[in-house]
Amino acid sequence: MDQIVIRNKQSRCDHGWDINLDEGSSNYHIWQQAGFNGGIKLREGFYRILEDNVMVNNSFHPHIR
Repeated sequence: MDQIVIRNKQSRCDHGWDINLDEGSSNYHIWQQAGFNGGIKLREGFYRILEDNVMVNNSFHPHIR
């Protein structure tokens, strides 16, 4: 399975997460992102790499079960 790459983007969500890897989202490489309000949420997935991301007005939200 090919890795899903998200890079060099800007996002803003005023009613949720700028980046939301939920419901078993797996095999992602997310780097050099700029998030401007909702932050990054990770939950229930595998093989995810996040690096060199900037969050403004929020933060990283790891949900662990």
